[in-house]
Amino acid sequence: MNLLKSTLMKKCNALKKGVSKIPSNIILTNHPSVNTLVNNSINISTDAYVNTSLDTSSSRIINLQAEQQIKQYLIEALNDWCKKMNENNDKNKNILKLQENTDYEIIVDINGNKVLIRCQCGATSTLGRKENTYLLSNYLRHLTNQSPCIIVQMKLKNADEIAADNLASSFDTTDVSADKTLIMSDTPSNINLTEQVLSFRNELFYDLVKQQCGTIALELMQVQDISSVDCLLEIGDIFSFLELDSDELISIKRKSGIFLNDGRFVLKKGLKAKVENFINTLHGLNQQYLKSNLSTEERGFRYEDVVRQFATSLYILGGRTAYEFIRLSIPAFLPTVRIIQSFITASDNHLTEGLFNYERASNYFNSIQSTIGFIAEDTTAVVSKVTYDTTSNKFIGFALPLDDNGFPIANSYSTESFSCLEEWYSNVPRAKSLNAYLIQPLSSAANNTSPFLLSAYGTDNKFESSDVISRWHHIHQKFKAKDIRILGFSTDCDSRYLHAMRASLGFFSTFAYVDHPDLLSIDLPRTWSWFFMQHEQLYICFQDPVHICTKLRNRILSETTHLLLGDQLINIEPLIYMISNYSKLDHALVRSDINPKDRQNYSSAAKISSNNVVALLEKIPNSLGINIYLQAIRSVRLAYIEKDTVFLDRIYHAWTSVFIFRFWLLWINEMDKNDLDLMLAHVSHFDINDIKEQCRSKSQYFITYQSHFCVEINAHCLVYLAMLVCEGQLPIEALNIWVQNSQTCECTFRSARAISSVSSAGVNFTVLQFLNRINKLAVLQNIKNNTNQNHLHFPQHHKLSRTMQNISNTSKTIDFSKISIENTVSKAYKYVSNLFNQLKLKELSRNGRIITIEEMNNIAARALDAFWSSDIDTINSQDGSRDIESENETNSAEKNNSTNDCDSDE
Repeated sequence: MNLLKSTLMKKCNALKKGVSKIPSNIILTNHPSVNTLVNNSINISTDAYVNTSLDTSSSRIINLQAEQQIKQYLIEALNDWCKKMNENNDKNKNILKLQENTDYEIIVDINGNKVLIRCQCGATSTLGRKENTYLLSNYLRHLTNQSPCIIVQMKLKNADEIAADNLASSFDTTDVSADKTLIMSDTPSNINLTEQVLSFRNELFYDLVKQQCGTIALELMQVQDISSVDCLLEIGDIFSFLELDSDELISIKRKSGIFLNDGRFVLKKGLKAKVENFINTLHGLNQQYLKSNLSTEERGFRYEDVVRQFATSLYILGGRTAYEFIRLSIPAFLPTVRIIQSFITASDNHLTEGLFNYERASNYFNSIQSTIGFIAEDTTAVVSKVTYDTTSNKFIGFALPLDDNGFPIANSYSTESFSCLEEWYSNVPRAKSLNAYLIQPLSSAANNTSPFLLSAYGTDNKFESSDVISRWHHIHQKFKAKDIRILGFSTDCDSRYLHAMRASLGFFSTFAYVDHPDLLSIDLPRTWSWFFMQHEQLYICFQDPVHICTKLRNRILSETTHLLLGDQLINIEPLIYMISNYSKLDHALVRSDINPKDRQNYSSAAKISSNNVVALLEKIPNSLGINIYLQAIRSVRLAYIEKDTVFLDRIYHAWTSVFIFRFWLLWINEMDKNDLDLMLAHVSHFDINDIKEQCRSKSQYFITYQSHFCVEINAHCLVYLAMLVCEGQLPIEALNIWVQNSQTCECTFRSARAISSVSSAGVNFTVLQFLNRINKLAVLQNIKNNTNQNHLHFPQHHKLSRTMQNISNTSKTIDFSKISIENTVSKAYKYVSNLFNQLKLKELSRNGRIITIEEMNNIAARALDAFWSSDIDTINSQDGSRDIESENETNSAEKNNSTNDCDSDE
């Protein structure tokens, strides 16, 4: 040991004679002396100090430049030390490697005349100062003393004293930079501990006691159940335990001391000295820690990841105003808003308008081990406003043009020319809507798996069905290249999307993917006359069932149509009668459920089609028509929306709604227009002339063609999906029907609107605001996905938790076959035929009996084919009229929501 000290002292004196100063481009403050610490060597048993001396300067400072120079100098010195350690370690040449901002952080406070090194474990080493130099051995002692840093001890586990000896001898032959000075420390080296040991407990604490005091002291503490530093400091004297007169303590007493002939017990002085020295050192550290926390800086706090995640969640959920209120009221509790915003910006969830993030979506699927996805597409109204995005250097708010594949051209509006921008404002339409694409993984944990936002962009809603078909095919192929099978697509009831679905499925249309190499195929029985879809498909399609239910509900509220079924006028009068004459406990309805102001309100459609309402309608006269109609709505809801419906029951309810509308369509087609007018005049007491003026076609006595074909397409795709699972071509997770709709888009839109600040002037958002809010939601979702690690608890709606419980109880095995599917469809036909028998419609009877399922399906197929042949041009129009028949289904609140949002959070 003396040889090592003399060697290092000799080298230190040699370096002092030839020391040179740091380059003059490091300019310091006009304090008396500002110096930096440079550590270049280490001794495990003794203290070694590295110092560098900086001349004072009377010139003005460039603080940032000086700070960077000092940091760089220290980094190089630490790298040199690590290199020496590795060269002198025969076991592992790469045993030690310290990286800035990973293993340590250098903090230079030029104005405060301080230099600190903060370790990754949280311990901070303040550089000592001697005369006009800073001594940096504190950090090295923290790394390599008798209780090394818990973060880097694994890096040093193979090091031994040979490395230190070799390092000492290497100083005699190694050329050291002239501006690095080595000195010896005169600080006592009895016990070198850092403040981090104050938190030790259990195994870490026992290892520390064994290293500092030995096995006897360790056994004494374990017998007394002293398992942490806090407990040891609270007890203090651990030897008073030995004063007890007990035979169980004889063995530990013999190890701790000796018994005199007169019966007295004497404790070993060496053991007592080591324990007292250890406890005194801990007391000193505790006092130092308390004093250091008496005065705190106003800034410069460091926060752990879990604190940052908690603060980010609070900022996103509560808004900036609430966050600032809590942060200012409880100092140092939360990071600043700037740090949170930087945390959100630095995440890898940034969404660029018009770009489809296939790579990130693929990574997300790999992380949850899923290979099947379902795409949802939907549109929502936005504030028509052009905004400059500083991140992408683009103007966002113009309607993006589409390329040949139907995709938006992302970088269409980036310019540095004012005249070009002026031309855009004059000629380019603003985006009045926002189109979003989400992909829902279909895995065994689908109920806990969030959808992924694939893309979003502003649009003027000018496109054709051919654009949709090309876009869907391109998305399918892109994901196929990443080993992800796109099972299908879902949208709302827009006419162009409906036509794209027909062409994609070959459903009364020319099939768009003939001879495609990736076609799915099922063994379709010849006896299924009710099944109109072909046996080969590239993917399936589902029209959003929530939109179907609201459209059916809105149809009976339309002022331009009169739904007629036999001698039954389908309107809301029986429901009003029910509310007036029956207890609310029986039906749970109010008048706003029957005629809601919000025509997109799904809950009212669910309430009027509940089992209790349908059962009560049987007691009300002249209510058979509305009863059948509401049963069709209920069947759609149970087949596609409710999460706890058994799969065979889904097929039953899906085809119940199909057969209701097929029977109705056949009756409408068999009736003459004049006969329908007279029948309406009879049941409604309207003037016949007014009826002829208002009802110009038979279609106004029936539901809209969109609603009808949506019901047909969904039922066919449901059976096709069941067949694929039966034949083993798809896993059972593909039967998670309740996530295969465009409500994932609607939920995203609602969430984006919900996180607007309380000081915001409007509820809606611009395109840029949506993109910014989505980035926040993505960060929040990542935090929620890691609740097992961060132990954060987020509130959950009671309805959602109850639904999740029902899903977890559903069967995960295939309990159906082709025969059971056919029997279920036949059962649905028999039920519907019994309903229509009560109407006594002679047009649907043959020899006094209802027509057979084969005849009914043949007539329906010819009627549907004739309809599409006559109205194909209207359906494919670019304006995408949502209904050929007049039917106002637009949410008035969404129309009027054009207030500019001045939310400062964005």
